[in-house]
Amino acid sequence: ANNDTVKVTNYNYRYQKLDTVLYCKCIPLYMPGVTYTDVEYNLLVYPARNTWNYLTDKKEIDYEKGKPLKPIVTNYDYNNLNYQPSDMITDYGANNGVSRTDYYYPDNRDTSEVYNIMLKKNIISDVVEQKNYHGQQQNNMSLINGQKNIYEVIVNNDFMPVVAESNSCTW
Repeated sequence: ANNDTVKVTNYNYRYQKLDTVLYCKCIPLYMPGVTYTDVEYNLLVYPARNTWNYLTDKKEIDYEKGKPLKPIVTNYDYNNLNYQPSDMITDYGANNGVSRTDYYYPDNRDTSEVYNIMLKKNIISDVVEQKNYHGQQQNNMSLINGQKNIYEVIVNNDFMPVVAESNSCTW
């Protein structure tokens, strides 16, 4: 196995304490001689501390003949409202450059009618725009492509996606 290439991937996580939430549990009251359809339940409500565990970075290292090659490191940042990724930055090593993907949600776009409707309906996890960048250094990247979902307002304060624009370097 000395001639094989082996990939090792390490994941690092953090957690954030969130507010206390109430959980419900139904507890059946069993009584002798009562059929299953006649069973009554007690509802138990109890508070519990909630946490959010999230990926902060991923490191992939290839080993050839037992020697490590340059690692590929991806760092993640998150949107505070919906806990979805806001951007991902991947460093491919000295000669292969850096890429970044930015994700945009209804809460961090303009205040158009469509985005306001989405927020009122608690539609906060849909990616409405994505931009992909690449360059040799993190502070010197160029937009290479992206996708923007265009929505149209229809009747009764509702909306629908009209088109998904995929473009290369046109924003």
